[in-house]
Amino acid sequence: MDREGNEIDVHYLYDDTFDGLLTACYNHYYKKTCSGIFSKVSYQVSLVEIYEEIETNLVDSDIMYRTIKNELSLDVLKNVLHCFLSDNINKEKYILDYLNLGFKMGKAFNNYHTHDAVLPLLQIVKKVKMESHRFLGYVRFTLLGSVLYCGIHPSFNILPIIADHFSDRFKSEAFIIHDKNRNTAIVSKEGKWVMATFDKNIYQDIKGQDIYEELWKTYFKTIGIESRKNLKLQQSFVPLKYRNDLLEFN
Repeated sequence: MDREGNEIDVHYLYDDTFDGLLTACYNHYYKKTCSGIFSKVSYQVSLVEIYEEIETNLVDSDIMYRTIKNELSLDVLKNVLHCFLSDNINKEKYILDYLNLGFKMGKAFNNYHTHDAVLPLLQIVKKVKMESHRFLGYVRFTLLGSVLYCGIHPSFNILPIIADHFSDRFKSEAFIIHDKNRNTAIVSKEGKWVMATFDKNIYQDIKGQDIYEELWKTYFKTIGIESRKNLKLQQSFVPLKYRNDLLEFN
C-alpha cells in the first residue's frame, strides 16, 4: 500500500517454468494480489511499474496445482498447461484472467466459452491440441547410424505433449525428435525420455550420421545420472509429477 492506504499494482516475475508460473499464481491468490504475471526472461523494466521476482517454490506450486484441480477441474488445469506451452506472448495474462474468473464463479465458468476471460485462452488451447495431434501422424523418422531422428518445426511448444506417445510407441528404439524452432529435442530410449537443448553448430550437417549417434549417446546419459540432468530444462516443460494428469491423450 502507498501512504494513503491504497493498493499498489505489482507485477510478478517468474522464471519461465511451469512450476514458476504456479508459484506466482499461489502468491497472487494466497499472499498478495498482483496486476500481472510475466516471464522475467522477456520482461521490460519500466520506471512506472513495480515488480517483484517470485522464486519458484515446489511446495507452493504443488498447492496451487491441487487447488486448480480440486476447486475447478482437471480440464481447467490442462487448459492452463496447454496455454503455457503455446509460447503466446500474452499467455500469462490469459491464464491469470482465466483463473481469476474461475475462482470467482466456480467450476461452471469454463462453460462461458465466449467470455472475455475464457475465449482467448480456449482459442489458444484448441490450436495447441490440434497441432499436437497432427504431429502424432506427421513425425517421420530417418535412421542416422543407430538412432532414429526427426526434425520438426511446430508453431507451439508441443514436444512435452507428444513425448510420452512416441516414447511408449518406440520403446525398443533410440530416437530424437528435434524442434528446430526452439533448439530443443526429445531424447528417448526404452520408454524413458528427457528434454535436451541443441547447439546449432552440432546439427548443421543433417547427413552427418555419426554426429547424431554421438549426440544421442551424450544426451541420453543424463537419464541415468541425476546430477547431470538439466533439471531446469525439464521443469521448463512439464515436471514428472504432473505428467500422468496432464499429458495423456484421450
